[in-house]
Amino acid sequence: MGEPPGDGESSSTDGGLSPGLRRLTRVEYSHSIRDLLDVTVAKSDVPAEQLSRGHSQIASAQKVGYADIGGFYELGLTIAQTAAPRILEQTGCKDDACLSTFSEDFLPRAFRASTPSAVLDRYSDLLAQVDAGATLEERLTTWLATVLSSPYFLYRTENGASASGSLRELSDYEIASRLSYLVWQSGPDEALLERAAQEQLGDPATRESELDRMLSDDRARAGLRSFVLDWMGVFENSLPKKNVALLDQVPADFPRSAEIGLDLLIDDLLFSGQQATFTSLLVSDRVYADSSLAPAFGLVTDSTQHVALNVPPGERRGILTHPFVLGAHTKESGASPFPIGKFIFENLFCETVPPPPPDIPTVADDDASGKTLRQRLEAVTSESSCSNCHQRIGPPGFAFLTYDAIGRYRESDGAGVPYDTSGTLVIGRDRTEIPFSDTVDMLTKLAETPAVADCIAKRFFRFAYGRFEGVSDGPEVEALSALSRETGADARALLRALVVSPQFSQVKIK
Repeated sequence: MGEPPGDGESSSTDGGLSPGLRRLTRVEYSHSIRDLLDVTVAKSDVPAEQLSRGHSQIASAQKVGYADIGGFYELGLTIAQTAAPRILEQTGCKDDACLSTFSEDFLPRAFRASTPSAVLDRYSDLLAQVDAGATLEERLTTWLATVLSSPYFLYRTENGASASGSLRELSDYEIASRLSYLVWQSGPDEALLERAAQEQLGDPATRESELDRMLSDDRARAGLRSFVLDWMGVFENSLPKKNVALLDQVPADFPRSAEIGLDLLIDDLLFSGQQATFTSLLVSDRVYADSSLAPAFGLVTDSTQHVALNVPPGERRGILTHPFVLGAHTKESGASPFPIGKFIFENLFCETVPPPPPDIPTVADDDASGKTLRQRLEAVTSESSCSNCHQRIGPPGFAFLTYDAIGRYRESDGAGVPYDTSGTLVIGRDRTEIPFSDTVDMLTKLAETPAVADCIAKRFFRFAYGRFEGVSDGPEVEALSALSRETGADARALLRALVVSPQFSQVKIK
C-alpha cells in the first residue's frame, strides 16, 4: 500500500463501448419470473452475478460457465414444474394446438422482443415432440424450462439497429428493456411492449411519459432499492455469517428482520415527499424495526411488524450505520475500521484503493498494553508501507468503532475507554480536508460533500448502462454530476435525466 488511494476511477479503457449483451442479475431474474409466471424465486437460488470494482451490474464481468448453464436449466425446470399446471388450468388447454397459441403470446413477453417466426416455430415444435414428455403437462414443463434457460431470456440485447458513425440507435424493444430493467428490475409490461411495437420509444418525450407511468407502479421501488444496495456494496445478507457468540445474543430472525427493515427504509425515503434524495439516506434518523431488530438500534417495540422509529440522537445516523449495511463491511467479529474506511472511499467518493500488501501486520482487538485499538492500529500503520493509504482510510473507518459486527452501538471498548471517533477526511486531487468530531458529524458532512453527489451520479450511470464510463461519456456524466450536486442526488431527477438523454436510446460500437 505504498500509494495513496486514487483521486477517482479513470475512464474505462473500452471507451464506453456497448456490452452488447447484459445477463440478468439475480434480482432481475427473480422479478422477471414473478411478472411472467407469478412464481416466487429466491435470489439466492439464481446463479450469482460477478462483481467488477464493487459493481454488480457491469455486463462484461458476467461470464457463464458450465455450472451456471446447468444451474439456470435446473432452476428453470423447477419453476416450470410449478408454473405448467397453473398455465394449463388458466388457459384450459387440452391439446398441442392450444399450447402453440399460448407460446405465440408468451414468447414475445419472455424474450422481450418481436419474436421472429423461425424462433416461434422452433419453440412451438418442441411442444409437440414426444421426447419432451408423454403428457401435455410434461411437454409444457420441458418447453418452459427450455425457454427460461434460453439466451433470449437470460440476456437482454443492446446491440442497436441503424448505425451512424460510431453510434447505433437501439431498437424500440431494446429501449423498452433498458427502461424497464432500470426502473422495475423486470421485463417490459404489455403497455411498454406496445409502445415498442409502434416504434415510439426513440422519442424522449414518450420515454419520459412511460417513466412517469412506471414510477407510479409499486415495482418502481425495486429499481431504486437495487441501486442503493449496489451503491452500499450489499450483495447478500452477511449477518448469518457472523460469529456464533454474537448471533446467540440476538433473535434467530434478526438477519432477515434487518434486511426487511432496510428495504422499508429505502422505499420510504425514496418514495415519499418531493425531495426523495439518495443523500437523505445518509442522514436519516428514522429506521424500520420490529421487536427482533429494535434492540440493535437501542430501541424497544412490542410490534411483530416493522414500524417507523427514531434512533437515539448522537448514536447513529443513516443507512451506513444500519446493521444490514455494517454487516457487509465488517469481519465475523471484532472491529473492522480499515475495510469500512476503504468502502467509504470506493463507494462514496468513487476513488480506487489498492489492495493491502501480503505482509500486513496483525493487531488483536484487545491486549494488555493499555493502548486502545485505534492507537495500536495507527502505530502499526504509521511507519509501514501502509501509511499513505491508512492516513486516509483510517479516520472514516475509526468513526465506526462504536458499532459491533452486527451493528449494535457501544460507547466504550472492553476496558471501558470511550471510543475516539473523530478525524479528518482527506479527499480529491486537491486533498480537501473535512474534519469531523464524531460519527454522526462525519455522516452529516458526507451528505453535504459535492464529491459524494458526484460519485452517486457516476455509479447511477454505470448501473443504468451496465458498463464503466468512457472518455466520450464525459459530457453526460458531468451533466448528471451537476444535477446530483444541485439536487442532493434526487432519485427521480437523476432517473429522468438519464431516460430523456439522447444516449439512452443509443450504444457506442467502436
